[in-house]
Amino acid sequence: MSVEEASSARIVVGIDGSEPSKVALRWAVRQAELTAASVEAVTVWEMPFTWYGIPFAPDRTPYIERAGTLLHEAIDAAIGPEHPVEIRCRVLEGNPAGALVDTSRSAEILVVGNRGHGGFSEALLGSVGQHCVHYATCPVVVVRGPKAAEMTVGISPPGRIVVGVDGSHSSKAALRWAVDQARLRRGIVDVVIAWQYPPAYGMSDALVTGDFDRLAAQVLRESIDEVVGPEPPVEIRESKQFGNTVQVLLDKAQGAELLVVGNRGHGGFAEALLGSVSQHCVHHATCPVVILRDDVNSRPPVTVEPNGP
Repeated sequence: MSVEEASSARIVVGIDGSEPSKVALRWAVRQAELTAASVEAVTVWEMPFTWYGIPFAPDRTPYIERAGTLLHEAIDAAIGPEHPVEIRCRVLEGNPAGALVDTSRSAEILVVGNRGHGGFSEALLGSVGQHCVHYATCPVVVVRGPKAAEMTVGISPPGRIVVGVDGSHSSKAALRWAVDQARLRRGIVDVVIAWQYPPAYGMSDALVTGDFDRLAAQVLRESIDEVVGPEPPVEIRESKQFGNTVQVLLDKAQGAELLVVGNRGHGGFAEALLGSVSQHCVHHATCPVVILRDDVNSRPPVTVEPNGP
């Protein structure tokens, strides 16, 4: 692929040479094909040893060269010599977590593997991925699961996207993003709400009636109506279940292309979506997990048409 003028849409992916980071790169390239974006592959290195704050090896050149070699070898191993989208390479010095968050500030998506390896650069999810999930200002994708590991570069076949809602702003941002991605993939969206009996104290009159199932259905329907409207552009299936929010979402996401959740929800009726729900999903889901921040809710949806016939 010839190098052309960079697209304004940018997907940042963290590379540390590990297999999960190569899987994350393939996911990022496939997403870039769908959205006509460019991929920014980032490797971050740190001076390994200091003595009273002074590096033992003040010459940075070998580390920069090693990082560049690692990055290009990872791209060749994951994608091959022909790139279906523009891939820009960046080698940065500093803390990997902070560098990825800073680099992704104006990006469409930040993509990380579910784990990395120590030694040359810090693990991606470990602490780096955790930091990105908490502090990145754009959607964060944690690529995990057997389907992702087997993925090859190329336009995705139609698939299923699962999204958790609880009526909060961030869950509506997640729903909006999921619907837009399903349109690009010509897929379907499973919109899921889970409910449990709240503590006996502090309940409103509506909850005292015991009609929790009805209230869940109302929150689910109102969220869809507000975000999608009466004529959704993709097939949407509603799912209302009693049970632990995390387990309901993980079970529903079995075999899905993506699980999408907000970075936090609200307590009371539904359990928070990041808090504990999103934390558990990024660690235990069997498919890639997308974390949406509530401030992403103000962004207009992507309007790029799907590639291909």
